[in-house]
Amino acid sequence: MVLAAVFVPLLAARGWTFARLTPPLEPRDAVVGIGLLTLSYAAYLAAWFATGIVVGPASLAPIAQTHFTATAPAAVRVAVSLVNPIFEESLFVGYIVVALTGRRTAFVATLSVSLRVAVHLYQGALALVTIAPLGLVFVLYYARKRRLWPIIAAHAMQDLLSLLALGAT
Repeated sequence: MVLAAVFVPLLAARGWTFARLTPPLEPRDAVVGIGLLTLSYAAYLAAWFATGIVVGPASLAPIAQTHFTATAPAAVRVAVSLVNPIFEESLFVGYIVVALTGRRTAFVATLSVSLRVAVHLYQGALALVTIAPLGLVFVLYYARKRRLWPIIAAHAMQDLLSLLALGAT
């Protein structure tokens, strides 16, 4: 919320609007979001296995042993699952891709994924194996389709599943 309080007025003063980043929400965006969520999980699994092969299975042990807990009420976790994806995807995907239009996709994707991972470094090595593949899937989809809502839907579903699972443990 603090980042949003800083970035939203700054971007608005420079003429940025959400409508500049994506066309309006459509019903099919939720279905496409489910597909993106599935694809991002597949990318995560590929990254997991590649890390095990390239770096060695022992490198995955600390990541596998990482467990998060939460004490926030379910309603707060649901709210975070709705607000966080809008902010993160607007900034790490929408704004970066639109602002760098004309640059090579590989450069834009690398910058987007790097910033996303940097914000999630509190997760340690887990961020590289989980957040990087998700970010890559999202930014490549947006670079091609220029629709942010399916990405927001996928991120919201991923956050909701993860945050509600915290309360189940």
